[in-house]
Amino acid sequence: MNDSFWLDSIFGVTASNFETDMILDGDNVVYNPSGISIYSALDAGLKFDFYNNFYFAPFIGFTGDYEKVLHQNDSSIAGRTGSAFGFSEETLGIRNDYQVFLNIQTNNIQTLGIRMNFWSIADDAGGSVSYAISNDEYGLNHKLVAELKFIF
Repeated sequence: MNDSFWLDSIFGVTASNFETDMILDGDNVVYNPSGISIYSALDAGLKFDFYNNFYFAPFIGFTGDYEKVLHQNDSSIAGRTGSAFGFSEETLGIRNDYQVFLNIQTNNIQTLGIRMNFWSIADDAGGSVSYAISNDEYGLNHKLVAELKFIF
């Protein structure tokens, strides 16, 4: 058994320019409004290995975000919990990991998804591809993500 504690964090910034003709903002005319979004998450959990490279990894954490468009802004912080269930294998120095994950947040967002991670042990580099379906106040959302990861 190779149980372990893990910590995962993410931080990102997205800037946008809407490239529209004029719009009305109250009594003002605005051309090409822009916006910014800042987001982060921090999760901690335990990974329990069992039976032929299968594992179960429950976690707890929180997310935070801030958005601003024109003079309107919004921010929120939410707690979250979830788990991943997966299978890991290593072939020719490449570690592959296939998982199903689920998380529930206190701001009424539920997510279910699948992920494939790959990691070159010798190069300390890899990535992942994932697809998730989330349900939030706006309805059902689909998310496709490709990531690259490196250790310096």
